[in-house]
Amino acid sequence: MNDSGDIQSLQDKIKAARQQKAEGVKAPESDSRQGVQAGIELAGAIFISTAIGYGIDSYFETKPAFLLIMFFLGVCTGFYNIYRLINNMGTAVGVKNQKKQAQEGLSDAEKDAKSSSDQ
Repeated sequence: MNDSGDIQSLQDKIKAARQQKAEGVKAPESDSRQGVQAGIELAGAIFISTAIGYGIDSYFETKPAFLLIMFFLGVCTGFYNIYRLINNMGTAVGVKNQKKQAQEGLSDAEKDAKSSSDQ
């Protein structure tokens, strides 16, 4: 009789430990979304700028010149976009200049769409 109580107690502990482990392993959705967004912005900036460079090279028949220039410009733009994403720059809804924001007295949390409490 005492053994069945011990077994049930052990099963409850195992179940609780598995739940706690499963909850601890999961990454927050916002972090994974931000990672995917960073990858897409980097790849997109490189691909689009390289395609534009290829088009310019085809039009002016200057084969590698504009392709290389636009490729490196795309790499720089992609990394700048990731920098902006990581530092949460330019994500506010209705971005205004800082002078108007100072006059209106908005706090940083109110200016930033990601950390707004109205979500």
